[in-house]
Amino acid sequence: MDVRDYCEICGIERAVYRCSSCGRRVCKDDFNLSEKVCAECYEARRAVTIDNVGSIMLAGILSIVAILLLFIGFTFLLDTFPRGESIVIIFPFIVISDPYTGLFIALVYAAIIIGIMALFVRYFLRSISR
Repeated sequence: MDVRDYCEICGIERAVYRCSSCGRRVCKDDFNLSEKVCAECYEARRAVTIDNVGSIMLAGILSIVAILLLFIGFTFLLDTFPRGESIVIIFPFIVISDPYTGLFIALVYAAIIIGIMALFVRYFLRSISR
């Protein structure tokens, strides 16, 4: 047997698969059949995926905190205007209205942001589970 016939990772077993990511020839023990990649490429993908999940979760938590701070700010803002008027700033729009309309606009805006975040997280989790 030629040296090229052996696994490029362990060097002991006979190579029967080729990694679809890096092109290494590997044995059955060093190959992930479901992903069609060698063990090293699989571990590298897995490490990146775990790092991405942490980043996404941090971004989600920070976004929720930001939305809560916006609500607190809107609450204080609603109490400061005379004659029951309020101002809502949703960049690039500025809306001056009565307090209830301003609060409704803020709630709709927050619901849209939370919906977009939920779709993004759902798409991201679906893409990493494959």
